[in-house]
Amino acid sequence: MPASVRRIDEAVRRGSRIRRDLAEELRRARIIAGLSQRSVAHALDCDRATVSRLERGTGEVTFSRLVQHAAVVGLVLRADLFPAGSPIRDAGQLKVINRLQPHVRPPFAWLLEMPIGPDDLRAFDAAAVSPGCRSGFEVWSRVRDVQAQARARASRRKQLDARVDRLVLVFGDTTANRSAVREAGAALHRAFPLATCQVLAALREGRDPGGDGILFL
Repeated sequence: MPASVRRIDEAVRRGSRIRRDLAEELRRARIIAGLSQRSVAHALDCDRATVSRLERGTGEVTFSRLVQHAAVVGLVLRADLFPAGSPIRDAGQLKVINRLQPHVRPPFAWLLEMPIGPDDLRAFDAAAVSPGCRSGFEVWSRVRDVQAQARARASRRKQLDARVDRLVLVFGDTTANRSAVREAGAALHRAFPLATCQVLAALREGRDPGGDGILFL
């Protein structure tokens, strides 16, 4: 199953759990405050059945209504977003991936998306896998210098967690991308010393590149 599908399925399950937890907290807060469902409904300008459904975690509810309901029973609803997994691909990224695939030759096997682990939502965008070497590819069609640094660090964490032998950052071959990688600084190049020609030569010959690298395609 593609990692993008797994991420969506997991997000749906997580959303259901969060909804049930919020419903129970709202119900408990109402009872502690000594309020009836009818009084909460009056404050929210809705009927008691709507409040009842919300407290059971059923039916449709907007974020705005959750915030209002929380306020009525003496709570403040907060929401946070944090990185977990990779975003879905855009058309530009798919074009770069399609340019990369023909360079991966036996004994390497080409993988489109390689999960970090069975319970991990993260995945490499593509991979070249052989008995002696696993190379993970992180692919971007557009990047800025700050993004290059941050994404390289995140990719390195994925490499360590997945125990991947080689990590290759793959960028669309544009003037802007080359400039962004150059401006990202010498540290990025020290961490990923292999150049495009070296990485491609190893992939075509089906051998271990011998290090991590940066590839423009």
